[in-house]
Amino acid sequence: AESGSPSYWVDTLARAASLLPESTPLRFLIGADQAEAFDRWRAHETILRLAEPAVLLREPMGTREALRRGLQSSGEDPAPWMGRIVFDEVCDDVDDRVAAYIASNKLYAG
Repeated sequence: AESGSPSYWVDTLARAASLLPESTPLRFLIGADQAEAFDRWRAHETILRLAEPAVLLREPMGTREALRRGLQSSGEDPAPWMGRIVFDEVCDDVDDRVAAYIASNKLYAG
């Protein structure tokens, strides 16, 4: 995009897809608050054809239930988004010290 012109995620994602082999699966990280507003994103259907979203719980949608309620109140079906939540629980292969830090600081809490 030219300097000063709008830049849209769909354009960035399409450019990334054009630079990779066609069989390369793409994913993108989206905050739970933006998942609630995703139907208002420019060309959101095209974005979903290009890449699969991975949802990060964050305030004001910091829990699964908050995300579910937010999606329902905005008229969205929560089901497709709920299975895409990442960092909801610490994986078993995370170092114990890292897991303790995450737990003590309530990072990625859901």
